[in-house]
Amino acid sequence: MAVLTMYASSRKPGVFFMDKAKADAHDKMLEVAESMAAVLRMFDPSLSESQAEDLGIKIASNREVIGRGLTKKPELLSELLRGEAAAPEFDGGETIAGATVDGVPVNDPKIALLNASAA
Repeated sequence: MAVLTMYASSRKPGVFFMDKAKADAHDKMLEVAESMAAVLRMFDPSLSESQAEDLGIKIASNREVIGRGLTKKPELLSELLRGEAAAPEFDGGETIAGATVDGVPVNDPKIALLNASAA
């Protein structure tokens, strides 16, 4: 019997990763998104919590491009608008209804473990 190490998201229950670095990056992105959502609602109280959360996740997912665009390369923001900027590699688990492993929904834990070990 094989033993698999899985890392759970500390910020989103039911989301698991096979790689600690991916789990940490996902949790960091969610932490930034939460903070950004609070800032957005402070700037515009008419935003619903859901809208602020969605915008926060989009901003956090593109934080490297946005940060460079705000500080050094404003043209990156135009590229982001046109969809030309390099998208970050967050594969992680935006599935609310069930658990995920590296962003893939898991319905049966036994099948999920077998599929994860085969990948």
